[in-house]
Amino acid sequence: MASETWVEFRERCFAEGRREEVKAYYEHLLKTYTPPTARNLTKKKFPPVAYVMVDEKGIESATETIPEPEDVGDVEKAYERFCAEGSGDQREAIAWVGNTLEFTSRVKVEDAPSALAWNLFRWVSQSDETRADFWKGIWPKVLPTKAQIDRDDRSAHGSEYVLKLIDRVRAAARVAKEAG
Repeated sequence: MASETWVEFRERCFAEGRREEVKAYYEHLLKTYTPPTARNLTKKKFPPVAYVMVDEKGIESATETIPEPEDVGDVEKAYERFCAEGSGDQREAIAWVGNTLEFTSRVKVEDAPSALAWNLFRWVSQSDETRADFWKGIWPKVLPTKAQIDRDDRSAHGSEYVLKLIDRVRAAARVAKEAG
């Protein structure tokens, strides 16, 4: 890879999901080094992540970045929004990916609720193997437990009961007022 500019480096690290780690390391170095030296040391510490791709014939090859689909939407606009909003909620990202996988060819970066969701979506979309890993290992983590379902059911029934009681009290108050 040709020498990256600082902006290219930051964008790459953001796309790889390492923004906070890189930022913390760089800020730590700034306590001791000048900004240009801190940038160079940070770039050395965080080389591109290698992703293993498998083609139709089952041949593996390493690439420095996850390949982008042909049309992913307005990446720069999404990048600005992701920077402003932070990394996002993990459960929300997982749920979004699970609900979006069926529409892989139509999903755009600006549809994602966070950078985490977009990068997870890109990873899961790579192959049948990564999809299987997602459904078996990641998706179950957002499903509610039986105890949560039971608690939610009790809460729902409880609120209906309370609302009926309020209606009965209001009706009784109207009757008392009219009789009164």
